[in-house]
Amino acid sequence: MTKLVANFITVLYKKLIGLIKKSEVKKISIHGLRHTNAMLLMKQGINLKIVSERLGHANRNSEQI
Repeated sequence: MTKLVANFITVLYKKLIGLIKKSEVKKISIHGLRHTNAMLLMKQGINLKIVSERLGHANRNSEQI
């Protein structure tokens, strides 16, 4: 990862934290957001293969939800 990309991620995360504080939403990690997204998709009936691909997994067995 380049320093530019690392700095961008840091700035993005700080902006996310600022938005969370303003909205009074429960603080959640980026990893937690990934799992929340996966669970919401599956709850809507989205095929597990599609959810797995969206998460960037090569196969369904690599995702433990």
